[in-house]
Amino acid sequence: RATLMGVGLGLAAALAGVATQNWDDDNAYWLPMTIFALGIPAPGLGLTQRAATRVVGTAVGVAVAVAVTVVVDVVLVDYLLAFTAMVVALAAPTPRWFNAACVSGAIVLALSPTSESVAIGGSRLGATALAAVIVVAVGGVLALVAWLIPTSRDQEAQLDDFERELERDSEPSA
Repeated sequence: RATLMGVGLGLAAALAGVATQNWDDDNAYWLPMTIFALGIPAPGLGLTQRAATRVVGTAVGVAVAVAVTVVVDVVLVDYLLAFTAMVVALAAPTPRWFNAACVSGAIVLALSPTSESVAIGGSRLGATALAAVIVVAVGGVLALVAWLIPTSRDQEAQLDDFERELERDSEPSA
């Protein structure tokens, strides 16, 4: 099943690569990058949840960044806010939507600290949303295929042990 999901991520990345080649956007590379970001396992979050939090966070970050560039038309201030957003993103990996918002806001502010931020932000949000759709669709098809693959009792026990380890590792330490 893990191999099947790895193949699925590769298939999603290939679909994103094809879309990127046919997308007339200088920042189309965000699409496959987001596919790989969504493929990173997150304890307690399924693929659909990771995709949803990424899209919501990106939308919030883009909206804030665009508003900032409209209100504060000082490039140095926008760069300082981008730097601050990245520091916050690195310091606060959770909640994931907030982290995605900080990263997306920082990217938009750094790449376009002017009124052109709407185009950059739209490109970022479009790539993230499309990546989420691709990953969830491919993941759904592969989950169905994985469900059809018979497993032995030993494999089920190993999966149960692995899931218990993930839960234990995701618990906050005292």
